[in-house]
Amino acid sequence: MELLYDSNINIKLAAIDAIVKVLDILSLEYKKTRMITVFLELMNSVNEEVMKRMSYHVGTIVHKVIIDYVI
Repeated sequence: MELLYDSNINIKLAAIDAIVKVLDILSLEYKKTRMITVFLELMNSVNEEVMKRMSYHVGTIVHKVIIDYVI
């Protein structure tokens, strides 16, 4: 999680990829209280590379985070 806020863009992008991959093992409560907020912050980033990476992952994020509320 800390690496999502790293000043080095390559580390931040790698952290985004990694956190998306491990969403399945995070608790529903953690996804609900922390991850939704983090992903919304990242999607509103002014950094174009972060915005591109988040748009690439948005479908996976929605499926892995939001689907828990539907089921």
